[in-house]
Amino acid sequence: MVRLWATVSRLACLGTLMIAAGCATNEDRLQLADLLGEWQVTSLQGEPPPQLPRPATLIIDDQGNVGGSGGINQFRARLDTAALAEGRLVITPGPTTLAAGPPEAMAFERRYLQTLGVVDDYARRNGTLYLFANEQPVMVLSAGGMAVDS
Repeated sequence: MVRLWATVSRLACLGTLMIAAGCATNEDRLQLADLLGEWQVTSLQGEPPPQLPRPATLIIDDQGNVGGSGGINQFRARLDTAALAEGRLVITPGPTTLAAGPPEAMAFERRYLQTLGVVDDYARRNGTLYLFANEQPVMVLSAGGMAVDS
């Protein structure tokens, strides 16, 4: 029964995310400038991050360089700016540091980095960045650092 309730709660959360983000159309596609800055992960696959040594972040610069923290390790990746111009979000994973941490934090970090590699769409509303994979919301990030609210 508890497992069923957890599944129902996750589905309700994902439904809320889809309504809040709306569906991105060609008219409201984001530009690279809209993605610049530091973002903090507030939800991954419908669940908040566990207790982490440091916040899980995503940092995107104006050259398409991506980096951040998975909560334990630092990572680098690359944003495909040509795909972005076509309305697709493609992030190619790169190197990460190799520190160890608590099992729950390590599992979250692994899911976070895997999810970044499969995102394909996005929406931004009121300082929140929503990332999608196969039309499903998979991550929510809040503006932090130098990200500018639109």
